Amino acid sequence: GVGYVLYHQAQYDAALKTYQEALEIKKEKLGSKHPQTATTMNNMALVLKSLGQDNEALELYQEALEIEKEKLGPQHPLTAITMDNMASLLESQGDCDAALELYQEALEIKKEKLGPRHPSTATSMNNMALVLKLQGEYDAALELYQQALDIYKEKLG
Repeated sequence: GVGYVLYHQAQYDAALKTYQEALEIKKEKLGSKHPQTATTMNNMALVLKSLGQDNEALELYQEALEIEKEKLGPQHPLTAITMDNMASLLESQGDCDAALELYQEALEIKKEKLGPRHPSTATSMNNMALVLKLQGEYDAALELYQQALDIYKEKLG
C-alpha cells in the first residue's frame, strides 16, 4: 500500500500518517483484534522505530503479537515475523537477551512452518547471528551466518 511505498522512500512522517489512518479504518471495519489490524500495527511500528519512537513501536509490536497469537496461533509465520521485528527493536535498545529469545522462537516457527531451507528462515538465522556476534559468541554467529548464506544462495541465487 501507500504506507509501504512511503516507508521505503524514507518518508516516515507521511508513512506514519497513512498507517494511522489505515489502523483507524481497520479497527472500525474489522475490529481491534483482527489479523489485518495486527499487520497494520506491525507496519506502523516499523515506521515508529525509524522515527526513534521506540516505546510506541514496542507497544504496537506487543499488541500485534498478542492479536496474532490469539487469532492466527503462536506457531503462525506472520506471528514469527512480528517476533523478528520486535526482536530487532529490542536489539537496537541493547536488550540482546530478549532479542535473542524472540529470534530463536521465530526461527523455530519458521523451520517448522516454512521449512529449514526457506529464505525467511534464513533471515531469522541471520538476525540471530547478529545478536550472537554482539554478545561475543563468534563461532555460533559464524555458523548461523553460513547456514543463512547457503540458503540464500540455494533459494535466491
